[in-house]
Amino acid sequence: MNFSYSGNPNASKLDKLRFLIQDTDANDPLLLDNEILFLIDAFGDVESAAIEACYILIAKYSRYVDETEGKLSIKASQIQSNYKTLAKELENKYISGCTIFIGGISANEYEKNINNKEINKTQFSDRNGDNPRAWRGNDN
Repeated sequence: MNFSYSGNPNASKLDKLRFLIQDTDANDPLLLDNEILFLIDAFGDVESAAIEACYILIAKYSRYVDETEGKLSIKASQIQSNYKTLAKELENKYISGCTIFIGGISANEYEKNINNKEINKTQFSDRNGDNPRAWRGNDN
């Protein structure tokens, strides 16, 4: 097993991802270095890769069951639940700043362009090319 963590999240992308998902204990590794590097390469940035890593850990820990023996209770499902919460927190932190684009521009820019008299508007309508003598099913 190949596990490395320097303790400095600024040292590398691998260390930053390990820090974000708290996979920092060499005695209890959650993901191997090659698995983390694969995620970073596949998703292009550490934050998106960290979110995907959480979902992978959710799948990993979904195999574990809660056990009770007398007064002793082991709640393995809490690990899965905690990674679900972490994934949602990372999504809210790193993905919430997304902007909706319409035809290559933001919705705000589209609204500004609609009201701008200096921009030439297209001369097309939904009836261009219609045969004026042909009946359309939605015409009254």
